[in-house]
Amino acid sequence: MANYILAICLLTFVLFSKGSSALTNAQNSAVLSTLLSGAIQCFGEHPLSAAEMDAIKNKKTPETENAKCFAACVFKRVGIMDNKGNISGTQAVQNAKKVFDKDSVKKLEDFIGECTKVNNQHVNDGAKGCDRAKLAFPCFVNNAQKYGVSLNF
Repeated sequence: MANYILAICLLTFVLFSKGSSALTNAQNSAVLSTLLSGAIQCFGEHPLSAAEMDAIKNKKTPETENAKCFAACVFKRVGIMDNKGNISGTQAVQNAKKVFDKDSVKKLEDFIGECTKVNNQHVNDGAKGCDRAKLAFPCFVNNAQKYGVSLNF
């Protein structure tokens, strides 16, 4: 089970680190620690079944309510979803500025911006964000290569 949580953390980590200038060990540790902490908290709120973990690990769109809400929780904790349940890079970009160079921050901004289009789609759960996370997940997966983001772990 811990391997799946780590895989989800690594997925999130590579979203924000690929293509950046080399991170120091301290930067790597800080980012990974934050992500792992957030994913563990989200796992406590939305415990995933083995099948749900496999699906997310294999970059499949979360289909169950629990998996969608887990994704929303992680998105919120890493700052790519705001408290209104919309995709927004504001917090992620602010956090990235503390760790990454300007070019990497711009890539992150553009990458997240690509997926803000899901904010225009109707969802039934509003600020909860679970439905929007389901819409955003494939957008992030499908656009990763375009922005030089590796989702292979």
